[in-house]
Amino acid sequence: MPEPELHHHHRVVKQFLRSSDELLGSPLSDETRTAQAHQKWSRLSDAQFREFSVDVYDEVKRRMEQPQQPPVSTSPSLPYTRHQARLSLASLSPHRFRDLVGDYSHELECRGLHQLPSVST
Repeated sequence: MPEPELHHHHRVVKQFLRSSDELLGSPLSDETRTAQAHQKWSRLSDAQFREFSVDVYDEVKRRMEQPQQPPVSTSPSLPYTRHQARLSLASLSPHRFRDLVGDYSHELECRGLHQLPSVST
């Protein structure tokens, strides 16, 4: 089921992709990479995907708003592996991060999470 938060993440991610294309040039189409990424993304449970979504969104916002800022700080309550994942995102080169964000955006669309939930009356 689509969620407003993930819809917002998708909008911000698309904005990031447009601006990074202007800076870095359009990414090369690599259908094999995209297919492999989709296989990995599809193995994530909904809960894992939502956690990763928050981490990707936080890193996108940091890179868009304050690129010189150190990586997003993490809460001491986060598990060690999630903290490491956030640091890994922050250490990706601009090109690699753009590829990851493009794959993430594609997965949001595949899961139908980029749409606003319909309001029933």
